Amino acid sequence: MAFDERKPIALALVLYMTLRRRWGYYGFRPLTIGEILFFGGFTLLVGFVEETVYRGLILRTMLIKGTAVAAIVSSALFAITHLLNALSGQSMAETVLQIFYALLVGCSLALLWVKNRNILPLIAFHFIHNLIQFLSVDRESIPADIVILVILAAQCAWLVVSMRKPSAASAMPPVAAGGRTP
Repeated sequence: MAFDERKPIALALVLYMTLRRRWGYYGFRPLTIGEILFFGGFTLLVGFVEETVYRGLILRTMLIKGTAVAAIVSSALFAITHLLNALSGQSMAETVLQIFYALLVGCSLALLWVKNRNILPLIAFHFIHNLIQFLSVDRESIPADIVILVILAAQCAWLVVSMRKPSAASAMPPVAAGGRTP
């Protein structure tokens, strides 16, 4: 199923959940249209700014030191800035968990940028991820958080391994004039 074929399904689901007022049943807290617009605008701005700073500027600047150094430094700085959430009243345990989470998400996004050289999907992911976090009902589950951290670590490892393998295009023999392989 292509991405464009899923849009009607997503729109139908949003329409159903809105008309039937089922958002709370599926884990979202009730919000006014103004709050939704505020959180939407805020999370889009945060996604744009953080991806531009950490992947667009810091990662790209650090690439002269190598991909590993660039990914680690930009991810570590991204994670450290999440210490500021402790100032908003978040518990230290939640903040430490968020730092590890941000480190792994930052590493994944950094490696995806290096692999694809496109920041727009990273901004879209960051926006959607933050929006879901803001709109969902607060659910604290340490086992679920650990599973998510393991999945993120596995994704980082997979990205590292996939970036080391030669692509299918570079493994193909060169094509001579006339379209025949030599």
